Amino acid sequence: MAKANKEGFIIGGDGHAGLTARKAAKILGLNYHTVALLIKIGKVFTDREENDILFAGFQGDNLCKLATFYAHSEQCSVETRNKCIDMLNKASKKGMQAIIDELAGVNDLSDLSKSILEPVPTVALDQQIQELSERIAALEEQIQQDTVYQHKYNLNVTENKHAKMSQKNNFKRHLKQWIEQELHFYSMNLQDFAQVLSVNAGVKVSTEMLRAWKEGDLKQLPSQRGLKAIAAWRDEPVNQTVSWLVHGK
Repeated sequence: MAKANKEGFIIGGDGHAGLTARKAAKILGLNYHTVALLIKIGKVFTDREENDILFAGFQGDNLCKLATFYAHSEQCSVETRNKCIDMLNKASKKGMQAIIDELAGVNDLSDLSKSILEPVPTVALDQQIQELSERIAALEEQIQQDTVYQHKYNLNVTENKHAKMSQKNNFKRHLKQWIEQELHFYSMNLQDFAQVLSVNAGVKVSTEMLRAWKEGDLKQLPSQRGLKAIAAWRDEPVNQTVSWLVHGK
């Protein structure tokens, strides 16, 4: 999966930018939950388009389709419809992908023609991109290690073993209740919810990960990636999500 940065842009292997569901919603004046759910259960996008959005975010054609859908929707405000119409008007003059790349700070690919480059085989380039993504992810994990370790969801704040067990049980219970509540409210199965969380946060969330949380199987505490997905869905900082899972507030 392509890498999403903190501003909500996803830079794909082709050098073009895409938007996470949250970023696309913000630009068009929409509710980010609505956009994430629309992708999976709204029947607006084809299966291929859903996969494109999941791995590369909203790029030109798919963002146009999203904006067009809400520009003609009676279920959103006049202000939102006008934002979508305005974005489509800009895209008709400049191109939607060009607008997204500009917002993301991605240089025009035509600039590459100004310099002489050695041709790189596609396979080798893909391997380099994969290795670079893994190195970046490893570096981020290392940078956040102290914070995550301390959090361990606050299980190490006391030497009292009983208190630690109580906090861990709270964590498992709140996580299980949250997943069951969201699945019921949105009438989704685990696979659909995993994809919706992935699209919304720009990180990969697997069905197996959600199933383990739902069943209270916490042999290993959720990764930073999992916490980021939950926090993004709840629209709050990760440390606030951790506090809620441990203390219920």
